Amino acid sequence: MTDGFNREAAAAAAAPGVLQGIRVLDFSRYIAGPYCASILGDLGAEVIRIEPPGGADDRFLLKVEGFDDGAQFMALNRNKKSLTMDLRSPRGREVLNRLVASADVTLTNMPPAALPRLGLDYASLKQANPAIISANVSAYGPQGPLSGRNGFDLIGQAMSGATYMSGWPGQPVRTSCNYVDFGTGLGTALGIMAAIMHRQQTGEGQEVQASLLQTALTFMNAVLLEASTGVERAPGEGRSPYAGPAELAPTKDGAVVVQVVGPAMFARLAEAIGRPELAQDPRFDTDEKRGEAGAELSAILGEWAGPLTMQEAMDALAQARIPSGPAFSPIQAINDPGVRGSGVFQDHHPKPDGPALPVAGFIARLSASPGTIRAPAAAAGADTLATLRAAGFSDDEIETLTAEGCVVPPAA
Repeated sequence: MTDGFNREAAAAAAAPGVLQGIRVLDFSRYIAGPYCASILGDLGAEVIRIEPPGGADDRFLLKVEGFDDGAQFMALNRNKKSLTMDLRSPRGREVLNRLVASADVTLTNMPPAALPRLGLDYASLKQANPAIISANVSAYGPQGPLSGRNGFDLIGQAMSGATYMSGWPGQPVRTSCNYVDFGTGLGTALGIMAAIMHRQQTGEGQEVQASLLQTALTFMNAVLLEASTGVERAPGEGRSPYAGPAELAPTKDGAVVVQVVGPAMFARLAEAIGRPELAQDPRFDTDEKRGEAGAELSAILGEWAGPLTMQEAMDALAQARIPSGPAFSPIQAINDPGVRGSGVFQDHHPKPDGPALPVAGFIARLSASPGTIRAPAAAAGADTLATLRAAGFSDDEIETLTAEGCVVPPAA
């Protein structure tokens, strides 16, 4: 990490993004929707987060000392403006429709059946803006007996078979990374980008639907396909059941992850750990057999790695061209020179006099039109007045809406 943006990042931030001129109304909460909107913002779209007076509940998760907002909110709501309003107020629908008329994309995350109550369903939005692109993230999608239910990332992990396969017999295990949420956010952003291209070609808006369940099932599709043929695999107990070794090996000062695929790589591993005869052992001569013999390989690998430090083990494995890496704690990951040197994080200063926070930038690197972090997450309602004026509301109208409690500027 560096102190602020380096010159290259600063120059990129000053250039317009590929989505400049696209206005997004972000009604979403928590991870999948906000992450999707942050991707669009990184690429230059004007993203306006619309939330209740005082801010939505997801502002305060993972509280950070010295900051009003939580770590999750600050990470996923950069490059956004904030407008606070009560959608359920008597004039909420009127204000919503006028905002939609000046927008290109709306983004929500709720069960599809709940959208009409707020005027956020595609049919209602089209009346205000026939060319609108309406994107909704839900737990289970728009069809089927579960479509009306709420859900979070872990539901997708569990229902896709991932927690079962990651754990031990009778003890499924969740991952600490909300990969279903983030994968859904990425997929939704891709769908919105495709819809924008379609509109450029035809002038037509459309509806984009994504769900946590679809993402989770897509990510587990190969495993599910295999199971559909009658293959019943036991939980992996922290190892891969398909090849090996592919697991964590404890050392004197931590653990390293080792992943081996293919006979040539396994032969190099066997040589590196001083057991060259393993490459000719009929118990381990295919990926499938090594996956099935995971416990035996774990014992062998542990016997080799146990007396070593993490660094010694990784040096030996790197010399043999075996993919490996350290099992870091979060603070170790942040402070590691390799991680810091990768350029993933940009030091961000949400408060002028506050500490720098490492915020991961746009997930891909584009040489001509990079995604950039131009602004920290906005305070609740910080852009209410400017956003309403840009949408055509007069000062008198804004004063009336404020008096009625429909919109809440920061001063209120």
